[in-house]
Amino acid sequence: MNMRCLNVSKSNQPLNPQINHLVTDMIEKIIDKNVSFIQRYIFCDDDDIEIYKYSLRIIYSYIIDVFALMFFASLTQKIMETLIMLSMFAVLQVNGGGFHAKTKLRCFAIMVIGWFVGLFGVYPLIAINPVISSIIIQILSTILIFRFTPVLNPKHPVNGSVYKKTKLAVRVFIIVINIMDFIFILMRINDLLNISNTVLLLYSVSLIVATIKKTV
Repeated sequence: MNMRCLNVSKSNQPLNPQINHLVTDMIEKIIDKNVSFIQRYIFCDDDDIEIYKYSLRIIYSYIIDVFALMFFASLTQKIMETLIMLSMFAVLQVNGGGFHAKTKLRCFAIMVIGWFVGLFGVYPLIAINPVISSIIIQILSTILIFRFTPVLNPKHPVNGSVYKKTKLAVRVFIIVINIMDFIFILMRINDLLNISNTVLLLYSVSLIVATIKKTV
């Protein structure tokens, strides 16, 4: 992208925060239009609107990253694994929160690194002994999720009612994942079991980092 077209000579701020601010404003405008459209057909109270906005912020922040990751996935023939990983992680992140980078560029870099480490580092290690790995990761992730979620983005605070709804949603989701993983173990569907536990492990790391960052 040609950055010379942006006039920053009158500003002492770095170019990166300015671009990040422009992207954030654009996303917020799109979100407001989306919520207005939803309100035409569905009755929404203030809590519902807040949940929709918070969820849409995360979803839209993923879109560019998803296209980039799908490009890498097509090169490495990991399309199905990437789709499952992104879907699971999105649900966990929307409802349970997690680590949030300060800029879009850092967020993208972390997502690409996490994807690469997950599929080409964590996944092969879990595949060595899927059953034992699954049991350990499920116990660890369930404890962390029940104890620390939701860890919300400090830039977008929510009220107590929304907090309770997201907390319930992420707990239900982790229980569903545990049940599905147990079925995968019984049916010996190791590919799905391994990718599921890869996501849970990566999300657990994100949750630990976010919790530490919040308390420091």
